[in-house]
Amino acid sequence: MQLFSFDYGNHRFGVDATPATGEEIVAVDGVVVSQKRNFGIASEHEFALISVGTVKLVYVLNMRAADVNYELWVNGERVLEAAAVVSLEQQNSFHAAQEQSDQVAVPAAPPTRPNSWLSIGLVAFKLLKAVQVVKVALLASSVSVYSVMFTVEFALALIGVLVFH
Repeated sequence: MQLFSFDYGNHRFGVDATPATGEEIVAVDGVVVSQKRNFGIASEHEFALISVGTVKLVYVLNMRAADVNYELWVNGERVLEAAAVVSLEQQNSFHAAQEQSDQVAVPAAPPTRPNSWLSIGLVAFKLLKAVQVVKVALLASSVSVYSVMFTVEFALALIGVLVFH
């Protein structure tokens, strides 16, 4: 499907795009001069024409405004900057292809939900279920009880002796 076309220097430039496959073709006077795959909204094609020189075509699709902004550079100088309207049929085709490529190329991210007390409780339960966490909790409670009854140094020494034993 033809995305847009324009005239420059007695030449007819045309850009064809197939959104489903990402194929982009730039033709000058009906002859294909550049071809590549691109699934983005911005694109750049560089090629050489005998009668013109080194040519670079840069364009950006704007589907909200239903247009395409493009620039034509010849031998490093910007010689043309313009916009073209994208037809409603092309716009619908691009939206459908974009949705299809999003489904195929990139897996959908899981929906994000705010933290809830249930998820915090489940994480806490999982930690308490771990044996090491329970041992550390019992050790801390023993040290705190012995330090109330005696001194902190004596409580640490007593727990150390019990752990060693």
